[in-house]
Amino acid sequence: MFLFACAVLIAPWFWWQAVQVDSSRAVDTWYTFSNYKSWNILMNFTAEQKFHVLSINLLSLVFSPMAYLNINANAFGLFVSIILTSLICTGFVRDIREKVRSLHLFMLIYFTIITLWAWPPHRFILPMIPLLLLFAYKEFSRICRRLFTSVAIQNYFSVMLVVLLGIPMIYGLVIRSGETLRRQAVSSFLPSMYEQYDWKVMKEHLDWIRLNTPEDSILLGNLDPMYYLYTGRKAVRGFSTDQYLTYYSEKPETASGAAPSLAQRIVKNRINYIIRTPSSYFKDAEIFNGNLDRLISDYPEALRVVKEGSVPSYKVYEVNHERLLFAHQSRGH
Repeated sequence: MFLFACAVLIAPWFWWQAVQVDSSRAVDTWYTFSNYKSWNILMNFTAEQKFHVLSINLLSLVFSPMAYLNINANAFGLFVSIILTSLICTGFVRDIREKVRSLHLFMLIYFTIITLWAWPPHRFILPMIPLLLLFAYKEFSRICRRLFTSVAIQNYFSVMLVVLLGIPMIYGLVIRSGETLRRQAVSSFLPSMYEQYDWKVMKEHLDWIRLNTPEDSILLGNLDPMYYLYTGRKAVRGFSTDQYLTYYSEKPETASGAAPSLAQRIVKNRINYIIRTPSSYFKDAEIFNGNLDRLISDYPEALRVVKEGSVPSYKVYEVNHERLLFAHQSRGH
């Protein structure tokens, strides 16, 4: 029944993918089926790259408790992650040996997929946290029954485990909820070295674009779907992402090309305005901002700031196509 229900729900999605084809006129295929199907390591990447992605993803899964338990990445955090991951895996194996259920099959397939997917798995672990904690609790309770004959002591330690796991998770939820309310934007459970979005400042930019730019303007930046939905202007992504270079290589800055590549994208798509915002947890967006800064330094006469937010990292640039094309060609690109 589980497989039948899934098949009924997923069938329209498979049918849609089958009838949709990539447009040869598309500048890139970021939002198309061919892009996403290239992210699994079974049918893509070299043997060395496959091994690299698989090993990094497995390590991310093992040490993921540090993130959702709000533990610092230090020796103590590594120790807690290893212990909790061991409890989860042992509890799952013991449970599946007793009786195979649809839940077990679902979790096996789910974690196999995200492990073989060339993308950091942290976000995909979140929906599974209640189930993972359930198996950890089952295994811990079994250990208590083996160590202690007293039911009262067994229950005491089981409750202590719930408290020890619950306090840091609740604390992190309270902190991030407060941050979300303050910035009017959702805060990730993962720490980030980059400045995050402030929705109030972002909305200020989007309102300005809607009121002060021609309706046929074309925008470029990191959040192109948002730009289109909130301004009604066509929008283009500022870069083509290579997920392996971005998240698994030692030189992620090469993943989105360089300033000349960005200039070509601007010219090819007839971009009128470029929107610069903080990265918000995406490494490729931070790389784009670096390329944009270099482009402004290389072609200062081609881009002009027409809007700067109350936070300086939010800017709107107007593109002078003639000057950009002339400067780009004069440099031999």
